[in-house]
Amino acid sequence: MKYLVTALMMVVSTSFSVAATAPDMAALVTYETRVVTAEGVTKSTQFQETWLRTANRVWSERLVPKNAQAEANKGMQPSAKGHEGHNHDMNFALAAKSIERTANGEVKLNLVRMKMQQIIAMGTTDFREIGFDGSWDNAVYMIDRQQLKQMKKRSTPASAGEVWLENRKNGMYTMVLWSEKLQLPKVIETGHENGGSWSRVTIEAKPMPKEMPWISTAGFRQRDYMDLLD
Repeated sequence: MKYLVTALMMVVSTSFSVAATAPDMAALVTYETRVVTAEGVTKSTQFQETWLRTANRVWSERLVPKNAQAEANKGMQPSAKGHEGHNHDMNFALAAKSIERTANGEVKLNLVRMKMQQIIAMGTTDFREIGFDGSWDNAVYMIDRQQLKQMKKRSTPASAGEVWLENRKNGMYTMVLWSEKLQLPKVIETGHENGGSWSRVTIEAKPMPKEMPWISTAGFRQRDYMDLLD
């Protein structure tokens, strides 16, 4: 996601208005990439996450298909519930990500290992380790809304309350389908105009869950991210 936000820093002049408030939202997010290597091989990736937005929290969690290959054991030996052995090959891809805004406006980021019943607190200097720029607004809207205001409107047809925006510069392009109702992009696509690389994020609105996933984490053991690196 951080690379998509970076791509939006290429700006052109126009005007576009976005609302200031964001409704509670649940969504299914699909991430896709394609790149043609120097050897002429086309490589594609795809994964999905569930995504939740409330007034003071954004929560995302990877979806793992039933036919996914088992993760190789790299010597990590669990010692007790919520504990793990010494392991420098930590993989946080499957950890849920919880971004919170406190009453005083502070932004906190935790990684949640549901199976291990463990919450890992990330320091602000470690946010970028998982692609988070520290901006609450960017987390809430999945994009830098100020950059949206500087993108050109496309003539591509869109549903009522939605608009296609684009930016093209130095052989790169960014296209966004923005929903005023959802206060979210429904599509973010970036790439090289020659087709050599391409990435797309698709956001599909879903019903809000009956119970928020973080409710079940109340008794989880808490650790600091830096402690895991010792």
